Amino acid sequence: AALNDMLCDAQTLMQIQRYFEFVSERVARNGGSFVKTVGESVLAIFVEPAAAIETGLGLSAFRSSWPSLQPRAAVHRGAVVVTTFNGQLDYFGKTVNALWEVLAAADGGELTTTNATASDPEVAAQLRNEKPAGEIQQVDLPGSSQAFVHRYGMRECPL
Repeated sequence: AALNDMLCDAQTLMQIQRYFEFVSERVARNGGSFVKTVGESVLAIFVEPAAAIETGLGLSAFRSSWPSLQPRAAVHRGAVVVTTFNGQLDYFGKTVNALWEVLAAADGGELTTTNATASDPEVAAQLRNEKPAGEIQQVDLPGSSQAFVHRYGMRECPL
């Protein structure tokens, strides 16, 4: 393929940049930290899992700026390996690897989470109050061949 066919046009790149800025602002507003982008994905950390759920459920609000965008989000909790690389904190380990698998289970417009997160009392209360459409499915995660992922539809309207 020609080089031009492989590269995004400038308008698309600007829209992706705006989306990353939107996500970064939402992450910060809910008490999290934006760690890095990986392809079109964002890795962010939160102390409180309910704040991560709040952020993930609200990502569809960006669709008013980019209607064809179908964001996906995943929330998982657990121990991570933290290191400093090039002056930036970065996160590794089984929990992060499992997170990418949990994200892979999400379709566009969905948030996925693990039992470890969904069973958190604040998260469970938040999901009971919000009542997003959802289902549970079995998946293979690193270190657990019989894990369950909870899939929820994101909010339809901007916050």
